[in-house]
Amino acid sequence: MKKIKLIIWDLDDTFWQGTLSEEEIIPIEENVQLVIKLSKRGIVSSICSKNDFEEAMNQLNALKIDNYFVFESIDWSSKGPRIKNIVQDMNLREENVLFIDDNELNLNEAKYFCPNIHILLPIKKELENLYRLANTLGKDDGQLTRLQNYKVLEEKTVAEKLAVSNTDFLFDCNIQIQIHSERKDIETHIRRVYELIGRTNQLNFTKKRSTFEALQGQLKEENIEMGYVTAQDNFGDYGIVGLYALDTKINELVHFLFSCRSMGMGIENYVYQQLNEPKLITIEPVAYHVDKNKKSPWINQSTNKIRNERQDIQHAATEKTILIKGSCEIEWVIDLLSTDAPFSKEIGHLNTKTGADITSFNHSTNVYNSFYLTSAQKECLGKEVPLWDDELVSTDMNKNNYDIVFLSGFLDQWEGVYQRKGTGEKIALGIEKIDYTSRKMLEEQIRKTQKEDNQKYIQQQRKKIDGFTNKYVYVGKVSAVEAADNFKKIVKKVPKETLVVIMLPSDFQVTSYGENRRRQGEERGLYNQAIWQALKGYKNVRYINFSTFTHSESDFLETQDHFTKKIYYEVALEMQKIINETVNHQVNRISAEEFRQKKFRNSYSTMNALGLLKPLIKSKNFIQSKK
Repeated sequence: MKKIKLIIWDLDDTFWQGTLSEEEIIPIEENVQLVIKLSKRGIVSSICSKNDFEEAMNQLNALKIDNYFVFESIDWSSKGPRIKNIVQDMNLREENVLFIDDNELNLNEAKYFCPNIHILLPIKKELENLYRLANTLGKDDGQLTRLQNYKVLEEKTVAEKLAVSNTDFLFDCNIQIQIHSERKDIETHIRRVYELIGRTNQLNFTKKRSTFEALQGQLKEENIEMGYVTAQDNFGDYGIVGLYALDTKINELVHFLFSCRSMGMGIENYVYQQLNEPKLITIEPVAYHVDKNKKSPWINQSTNKIRNERQDIQHAATEKTILIKGSCEIEWVIDLLSTDAPFSKEIGHLNTKTGADITSFNHSTNVYNSFYLTSAQKECLGKEVPLWDDELVSTDMNKNNYDIVFLSGFLDQWEGVYQRKGTGEKIALGIEKIDYTSRKMLEEQIRKTQKEDNQKYIQQQRKKIDGFTNKYVYVGKVSAVEAADNFKKIVKKVPKETLVVIMLPSDFQVTSYGENRRRQGEERGLYNQAIWQALKGYKNVRYINFSTFTHSESDFLETQDHFTKKIYYEVALEMQKIINETVNHQVNRISAEEFRQKKFRNSYSTMNALGLLKPLIKSKNFIQSKK
């Protein structure tokens, strides 16, 4: 209980007696007083309840307790994801949060989404223990400073979600910080600085915990340059949010830490650069790392300078207006595009140094990961998952603002998905037919990537084998429903001004290649339906459905997701049409002559054009059946 910084309350039969939507509720006065007491000890309260928001808030208002809650989540959806969002929005660690609910299913769901959260049934014995401890938890905060800080953060979070882009939001915040390095000034605030060292975890880069006496001693050392950081913006004054202590003899940071209230503001990068980027040994885990190449131009800027900086960034963003992201089906289309519109691409490829196959980064699971996993989670996967490359959980979609993003759903049809036991992170890796949790299969796959100049990489991958086979479970191909949810969450992270064009596979049922191919067509049809249903109402989403272009078996090559050159040409024309309608660039059609001169990309295409592919596959199937 000493670690708790936030309590999330259920309402019906937990905070009060009875069900609000069905009957008259009876307030539990001890709970009302507990929320007030804890607020005065710097421990804040939130709500996660299945209720009508307005009705529930009116009831809390009648109890004169509504202003003591922050980040309330009151609707009829599942609680697990909502609790995870509350914890993330408040920049807290799960182990600092307590969730109280009368339904064990809700408690277990919270644990599934936040494995380290504390849970509690509102039974008399447990609550009485909480009532008894209330005045000993946290520290005195009679002015409700911490509660007010979180209300500022709540207002800021709402504004951030409504902003066109995160960069625009940060510029509009008018963030002003000050570095205080005068020793007398630091001595005046030494107690608050010491508390910051003790409380800060997520952005405590060196993890060094000084005693109060040791901190006072460091302040007097001639070779130690120390300073604390204060911040304010349009939403409020955050007070002291950071501390550094630099050993000038060796140019190394002894302390470098920032309050979770400053997360996402870019303050740590700004301060680090103001200190001329001294040596910093980061002790994991941290929420994210200092990026030497990343500037924070929105901090400490005048209105005019902010306007100029914003224009510079917007101009830089327009240099790449289109992102094309997918696997071979898109790569073949790119060859047929003719446009002066600048575009970048993220296409499956091989890392020539390590031998890692960088294909899975376009699977919807891994695109979701690039947006929603923390740096610590990504690093954990990198240490445990074999055949790893950091590109698997990285995309320019969360770095640049594009006019159009072409995003493919084809990889979802082929890749296998693995889930980390206990914590639940998922990663797409390799084709669905191969289960890498089988040590034998994994050894064989690692062996296939081995070459003369990547021995160090191969050794690193072999060291991961036991950990991966023990810590991860093979899920198989991503379900249509989960893929649709991935796309929905990805689209939510994209600015509303960006057009997202989702490339959907063909649901045409090819019968001459056997029952398996016919079933693949059905599966892709269900997949497409799930995507449409999940993204219904999103005005910045369009589709290029390969079903529109495939009308006979002759349109396909050796798989359900490879097509003749004619199909890729027609898809390219559709992409060109969308580009012409969306961005200020003229896209010219490829002439019939150019189309004829385009070379086939592989032997499959050539054989199909000559009418030899189907007889070859049929003869191969016949030989295998005889064996």
